[in-house]
Parts: sequence; C-alpha cells; structure tokens
Amino acid sequence: MGLSIAYQLHLPASTSRATVAELVAQLKAAAEKLPFAEVGPIITLEAGETLGDMPNPPTAFQYAFRLWASYGPDEDDPEHGGFGDIMPDAIGFTVMPGEHCEPVPIGVAWVPPRDEEWKVLRGQPWTWHYGAVCKTQYASIVSSDHFVRCHTSIVALLDAAVELGFEVTVHDEAGYWESRDVDQLLAQLEHSNRIIAALAGAIHDAVGKKDGVEAPIFEHPDFERLETKGINPPQ
Repeated sequence: MGLSIAYQLHLPASTSRATVAELVAQLKAAAEKLPFAEVGPIITLEAGETLGDMPNPPTAFQYAFRLWASYGPDEDDPEHGGFGDIMPDAIGFTVMPGEHCEPVPIGVAWVPPRDEEWKVLRGQPWTWHYGAVCKTQYASIVSSDHFVRCHTSIVALLDAAVELGFEVTVHDEAGYWESRDVDQLLAQLEHSNRIIAALAGAIHDAVGKKDGVEAPIFEHPDFERLETKGINPPQ
C-alpha cells in the first residue's frame, strides 16, 4: 500500500532496434539531468535469457529492470508470450529516485500486446512496450520535500519520454501527472499517510507486540500525529 506511479512506455513495432537503443540513451541522458540519487547503466537483454541470469550478487539496477521485463515471453508458450522466467529482447535502465522511494525501471521490450486485463492478444503483432510501478509515498519518511522531489522527478522523466516520441500512459495515484499542483500532491500525501498510519496502528494494537507488525510508516517521524488524525479526506 502507498502512493504509487504506474507507467507504460510504447514504441511502434516498426521501430528498429538501433533507433530504440538511441531513444533509450537519450532518455537516460535526460534522467541524468534530474535530481535523482542514482541513474543506472543501460541494460540490454536478449530473448531467451532468464530472470536469474544476473551478476552474482545482482545489482538493484539489474534486478528491477529484469523483473518488470519478465512480463514477456513464456518458456511454455514462446510464440505468444506470457508471465514467466524467460526474458524478451529489451533495453532500458533503472533510476533510484532517493531514500525510501522504490526504483524506477524504464525502457522498452519486444513483447506481445495485451488487453486491459493483461491477457495476451493472440495473433496480433508483437511491439515495443514496457510497464512498471514505483511507490513514492515512503520517501516522505525523510521529509515532505524529499517526497516531492522524488515524485516530481519521476513525472519529469516520463515527460522527457513523451518529448522523445514514446507513447506514455501514466496512472498517478497522487494525481500530480494531471494536476502539476504541488499543494494538491502534498495534500494527497498527508491523506495517504494518515490512512496507512491509522491502519498500521490498528493492526499493531490488535495483534500485540508478541506477533509484531512491520510497516514503513512506523519509521515516519510524525507517525503519532498521523495515526491520531486518522482517515480524513484531503482538503
């Protein structure tokens, strides 16, 4: 649970692999101009690799990008694709926005098209596509300003993808993708933190210290106030 940004990138099936590589490189260059904690190297996957074919130990950059790319060909049905351990052709990179914010893997992979229920559309041409989700809410454990920097930088990266010609679809639970209103973003953060704090606190009280409850919201320096305020809609 927590405020997240879900995003999908798409390029036409006719786009050459060389052009894909160049566009991803330009997107990485754009990421390096934004206030992210780290921007990882370009990661290139070849069809037929497995999710486990990583350096030992794997880097966080490798793991995040490969994990989301694994929603491609299925070893039991390589013609049509599906969820599985087999990697598709893919190229991209991973961004670490900042402390307590999830990584942002981004790029494109050569995969079958899917419908809104994520079912493979059989018989239709494969295309360049990639999707992932990044939870940003717990960056607020550091500070509200840190959360805003992480969240808005991810949106700026997706804006850069649009400018480069990627077709981008975004579902921003905080509503910032549509509003570009920082005050509204902070109001939604406060509301979501209150919900999570109240829920986590209630579960903790119900199960007691013996069983214990682990949740990132307990690390928030303002947890007690958030828990006490409870669930009220954002103003």
